[in-house]
Amino acid sequence: MGSLMNKELFKKVTRIYVLKVFIILFVFSMVFFFMFSLVSLYRQRSNEIDTISAREDVIVEGAYERFSDHLQFVTDDLLILRNEFLYDIDNANPFEDVEREWLSYSNERDLYNQIRFIDDQGMEQIRVDRHGDGSYVVDSEDLQDKSNRYYVIDTLALPDQSVYYSDFDLNNENNVIIEPYELQFRASTPIYKDDILYGMLIINYDIQYLLNEMHYYDDISSGSFYVVDEDGYYIYNNDPSVLYGFDLTERSSYYFNNLCENAWQRILVDKNTQFITDKGLFNVSIFDFSSILDTNGFSYYGKSENVYFISMVSQEEIPYFIETFIFWNLLLLSITNNWYVIIFILFLSTIVAIFVYIRLYLNFETKQFASIDQLTNIYNRRMGIEQLEKLIEEDNMLSLCFIDLNGLKSINDTYGHQVGDEFIVDVVKIIDQYVKFPDFLFRLGGDEFLIVSHQNEDALRMLWTKIQNDFDQFNKHKANRYILSASHGIISYDKNMKDVNQFIAAADHKMYEDKNAYYKNRVFKK
Repeated sequence: MGSLMNKELFKKVTRIYVLKVFIILFVFSMVFFFMFSLVSLYRQRSNEIDTISAREDVIVEGAYERFSDHLQFVTDDLLILRNEFLYDIDNANPFEDVEREWLSYSNERDLYNQIRFIDDQGMEQIRVDRHGDGSYVVDSEDLQDKSNRYYVIDTLALPDQSVYYSDFDLNNENNVIIEPYELQFRASTPIYKDDILYGMLIINYDIQYLLNEMHYYDDISSGSFYVVDEDGYYIYNNDPSVLYGFDLTERSSYYFNNLCENAWQRILVDKNTQFITDKGLFNVSIFDFSSILDTNGFSYYGKSENVYFISMVSQEEIPYFIETFIFWNLLLLSITNNWYVIIFILFLSTIVAIFVYIRLYLNFETKQFASIDQLTNIYNRRMGIEQLEKLIEEDNMLSLCFIDLNGLKSINDTYGHQVGDEFIVDVVKIIDQYVKFPDFLFRLGGDEFLIVSHQNEDALRMLWTKIQNDFDQFNKHKANRYILSASHGIISYDKNMKDVNQFIAAADHKMYEDKNAYYKNRVFKK
């Protein structure tokens, strides 16, 4: 039906509108939800990072303090032994006195694999070794020439009141690394007598004793815990197969830089101690060897400057730690954790859209019932006049075709009002098929109808020609009890017209001109 928005057109338009309502509601709800969720997750992320970072910072600082305390203890012992040695060398049997004191010292401390005095030529003169549960003085014939070892060369080249720390390296005898592997760390100091180099005192500290304590920090860490030298090689790692890459060729590729190059650069170059990368959260404590000697007047020398205590909580353990694409990662996490909320929003949006559709449909049905003529299913007089007045107020270009059915009274008198109603319906069906929205047809009275068109008079005359042709086609069937016929008058709206009634009256006047012509030559089908 073209004279007003029929149900099919209404359904099409309403579906588009309801779809827009659904999309707007769903998108708005999702945007609000994700904004709230992302803010909450970001705050949660920040709080959790702060919490974990604080805990991991305590862990690396604890390991740092433990390492520092041990090294301070070793250094203090070295300087005590140095002072005692300088006192004893003036005795009658200095080496015997020193051997006796060092043996007692070694057994008491139980921390030193070796305590040695090496002369200025690099030859061992006194050596106390610890083996198993006890210590012993090495016989003179078993003493060795150490003049070619780097730590001996370096220490003997130092001035008085110096302390030297060696690299971390594996026990090596005659250029062969001893198995099982024993990590060595040495603290040494040159011995001067009357400003003349006398030799050096060196302690081989059982560093493994200290590194075994690092397991505790690894166990309480939320991630992984490492101790590495300044080249990035592992001194402590929970996986023993990656240790000691500085001495073992087959493990030379195992260093921290390979695990996370970006993190190692930030530690080594930028000296960052807490940061996040795509690998995870890092907390670092940097031990400086020279800090041990800050207060005792001795100068530090050594191969290495720093040891790094590193905690790494990986992104697998806390997925949204990663900094790159943090928004998308938080969004993905929000979707993963709150999929049921998204389903609920989708369900709620669908229910609301259905409710809107039903409400619009009911309103349409109610309006249609109150607005249409029940016989012809087109606008009734009230709605037609109301719509026409609105169009005139909007200053639209309008034309009217006033239609008056010919012969209705005769049909009613001859066949009855039921056939007369059929006559009206048949006429309206033909006219209505040519009236396309937003133009419309309405029933003004019993046998009077109006076409309201946004087209000009010429277009309406062409439309009426089509209608008349359909009337003629209908009237060719001799079985019909009546002839379809209607008089019409077409006029365009003139702004000088006072109101809608004058507009309709002008069209009515035109129609009567056509009606008079009809009655001059009327024909009834018997």
